[in-house]
Amino acid sequence: MRSGTVVFFLGFLIILLPFLGIPVWWQKVGIVSGGAILLVVGYHQRRRAFLASLEETAGEHHTETFVESTQPLFTQDSSS
Repeated sequence: MRSGTVVFFLGFLIILLPFLGIPVWWQKVGIVSGGAILLVVGYHQRRRAFLASLEETAGEHHTETFVESTQPLFTQDSSS
């Protein structure tokens, strides 16, 4: 089963859980276990996306970098 399908049906079950007429203790167990499963599936999806991005870029990250310099880079020439 795909992880997106698991997330969908687990979310649907968590929404319906209070209205199913089961004891409160079982509702709490269902919500906690559903949350734990969502946590694991979400981590798995993010990890897979991160590893795929590393494969695409051969491990190099291409982001803009801001470096603050304490020395002036350009001098103002008053003669021009």
